[in-house]
Formats: sequence, structure tokens, C-alpha cells
Amino acid sequence: RVVITREGYYPDSVDFKTRGLRSIDFQTITKDLYLRPLKLVSFLPVKLYFDNDEPDRRTLRTTTARTYGDSYFDYYPLKSMFINQYIAGGGAAADEAQLDKFFEIEVKGGWNKLLLFTQTLHDRLKTGEKITVTITGFASPRAKSNYNRAIAGRRISSVKNHFFEYENGALNKYIQNGQLTIREEPNGEEKAPAGISDQIPDRRNSVFSVAASRERRVEITEAITSE
Repeated sequence: RVVITREGYYPDSVDFKTRGLRSIDFQTITKDLYLRPLKLVSFLPVKLYFDNDEPDRRTLRTTTARTYGDSYFDYYPLKSMFINQYIAGGGAAADEAQLDKFFEIEVKGGWNKLLLFTQTLHDRLKTGEKITVTITGFASPRAKSNYNRAIAGRRISSVKNHFFEYENGALNKYIQNGQLTIREEPNGEEKAPAGISDQIPDRRNSVFSVAASRERRVEITEAITSE
């Protein structure tokens, strides 16, 4: 058993056996361990990314039945397609590396951080803390403003659904009794930086570029705790 500890973090441990392994010179056994911060603020911001016009394409609804996990597991496997579409329009090797890094570090990393954040949120709620979580939604400037605000709302809704369905509804009692409050801030494209393509025919830059992809996101921006 290997146990890892650090002040300010939950400990982690792993058990493994070497009995029965064939002896190999310089053999290495690798086990992953993860330290979760005790404080929710240590995770912030949690940035979560979406495919274009997801979840639920071509609608002005501001809510969705999908969870963020549903969107993530549809989106992450599209990495190769995004790279190919962008490179086909004249990209270089550096552009391919940038998109690969975006999917691996930001998209996948955001999903993993959400899981750790949610686990820690549950742990803190079980100790009696009262917590307010703020979720802010964003969109790339490709569509009209009212449409983008609706998308931002659906993206926030999918993250709320993630919390509702976590461990078969383990957080719902805290939401119902007011111990956990989830605030929504759907910004749409209003905070998108200048220079991101909003041209519908220019799919290379308005859909597949890293700059546009970074705007299709939700952020958990605050986790305010009170006793």
C-alpha cells in the first residue's frame, strides 16, 4: 500500500501486489494517486467545454435534460475531426499541436476537475457547510445574441443536471434544504474577446479554431462557503 498525504488535501492510497509478476530487470510499476484540495476555492475556475451549438442543437430553449457528462463524452472523441477540419484549411503542425493540447489539457482536464470538485463539494456539505456555487455560461459569437444566450443557458443547465444526478442524487437533499445554492449567469457572447470569427461560412475559424472553441464553455466561478 502506498499512501500519499499533504497538508490542505484529502489523502489518497493505492494497494497493489507483486506476487506472481515475472521478474524483469529495471521493471517499473506505475500507480496514479490524486490529492483533492480540502477547499473548493482551490479548484476554481472549473472550465467546461462544449461542441458547437451543444447541448441540443437549433433551439431557443434555455434548459436541457442532458448532463455535462453526456456532452463531454460526445465532444472529446471529436478531437481528430476538429484537427483535420482546421488543418485542411491551411493549418500547420503547430496548429495541430495546439488543438491536441486544448482537447487533452483543457477539455479532458476540465471534466476531471469537475469530478474532483463535485466529490469535494459533497464532502463539505456532509460536514454541515452552506455553499453557494456560481455557474457562468459563455458562447462563441457565431450566432445571434439571443440564440447565444439560450445556448449559454442550456450549458449551465447541463452542469446543474450533473450536480442533480451525482451519485444517484446525493446532492439533491442539500439543494432542497437550502444548504446548496446554485446561481446562474448566462452571458452568451457578451464577454467573448474581439477578433473571434462570427462568420457562418468560415467554419474553420468560427467552429474548429481553438479561439472559438474556448468560448463554448461554462465556468464554475465561485464557491462561497458559510457555516
